[in-house]
Amino acid sequence: MGKPPKEIDWELFEKIVWVPVLATHHLADMLKVSKSTLERHVKKRYGGTIEAVREQKSGPMRHTLFSSMWNAATVQGNISAMIWLSKNILGWSDKVEQKQEVEAKVERVEYVAQWSNGATVEAKEEGH
Repeated sequence: MGKPPKEIDWELFEKIVWVPVLATHHLADMLKVSKSTLERHVKKRYGGTIEAVREQKSGPMRHTLFSSMWNAATVQGNISAMIWLSKNILGWSDKVEQKQEVEAKVERVEYVAQWSNGATVEAKEEGH
């Protein structure tokens, strides 16, 4: 007879699955099961992958965070929140691109070579 199936604390799973910095192996460690056991149980319970469950569970949290950021910017006048929203919603950027084109034509080149004995050689070349 095989080992009894591992029990997973689904309440804890639902609290931590949406956290983006927790990779699957981190989730498994926190739930005290192997990565493959967690993946198998998630597929059985939710009918999909851990990534699909993560995406589903992170929606409400993203909404809450966005609402808080919106409130901080529009109601509280928080400058940092305004900048963040401007960059992420309006597509603004700190980058300033400057492009300057220069066209140059060499008219004449002069070469001067001077030695320590005082001898000098000069050459002139007209541009093409």
